[in-house]
Amino acid sequence: MTRPVSVANVTTDLEVVCLCDGEWRLCDARIPTTDSRRLISYVEQADDGFEVLWLPTLSVQRLSSLDEAIEAARQFCARRPSQARLPSRRTPPPSRAGRNTPATPPH
Repeated sequence: MTRPVSVANVTTDLEVVCLCDGEWRLCDARIPTTDSRRLISYVEQADDGFEVLWLPTLSVQRLSSLDEAIEAARQFCARRPSQARLPSRRTPPPSRAGRNTPATPPH
C-alpha cells in the first residue's frame, strides 16, 4: 500500500520527477536532457520503505524514506564532476574505409 509522500529540500542540481503514485525518477539537472547520464535512479515506494535502483551501478538499495533517497542522490551529484568536466558522449567515428571489408584477392 502506497502513501502520499512530500518532497522537501530539493536543490537545482537534482530533479525529482513523480512518475506515478509511489514512483519517482531522480536526475542530475546539470546534465542535458539528451544525455543518458542525467538519469541517476528510480525510486519505488514499498510497504516497508523505498527501493532505489541506482542506474550508474545497476544496484538496488532499500531506504526508509524518499527524503533519504533524495539526500543520497544529492550526495552522488556532489561527488560527480560538473557537466563541464564530464567527458563527451559523442558517437565514435565510423570505421576507416576498407578496414571492415574483406580483402580483394590479387589478379
